[in-house]
Amino acid sequence: RHYLSNPSCLMNVKSMNDLTKDHLDELREFHNLAKSIVAAISRDVTKSNPFKIGYHSIPSLHPLHLHIISSDLDSPCITSRKHIVSFSSDFFVSSEELENHLESAFVDSVSVAVRVQRAQDVLDSTPLQCQYCGRAALNVPDFKRHNQTCPKATAPNNLERAHNDNGYVHFNSLLGWSSKRDLARNGRVSGRKRSRRDIELNLQKG
Repeated sequence: RHYLSNPSCLMNVKSMNDLTKDHLDELREFHNLAKSIVAAISRDVTKSNPFKIGYHSIPSLHPLHLHIISSDLDSPCITSRKHIVSFSSDFFVSSEELENHLESAFVDSVSVAVRVQRAQDVLDSTPLQCQYCGRAALNVPDFKRHNQTCPKATAPNNLERAHNDNGYVHFNSLLGWSSKRDLARNGRVSGRKRSRRDIELNLQKG
């Protein structure tokens, strides 16, 4: 299963590069709504294939939108190595990683800056392999078959829980910082505080 979601309160945000710490509260509320959607639609999804919630570091469309996708990646729309890598590697920035990055801003005058060349290198060079055990896949159908039955499929989730219990904070190496001066030069605008009523989820199933 794969859903695309975007909040009306962030419609003026083209990509993660437009985000500043001022957007953090809105993003958290948006992400909490996404988690509620996952809870509602995951009753028939096995525990070994939980949903991923996050963003492509280099989006294929605008404005800013969130991906909600089952980790088995068994969607008829996913047909290539690059498409799989875009969800199974660091190219996919989780909602938690984005929140942590914004929270770590050392001053208010900076915005997120995706390291585009590094992200493109990840997308171009990462091999088609199991995201749990690293087994090399012959092709996309082989990847999907193995991904549904890999005995280590639940390991990342157990590891994540252990990290969280020890105070571990997740970050994504593809995210950096840019000054607001650069934002203004590029014609970007920062967000403003809006109420919960402004947040609407527009879902497109794929």
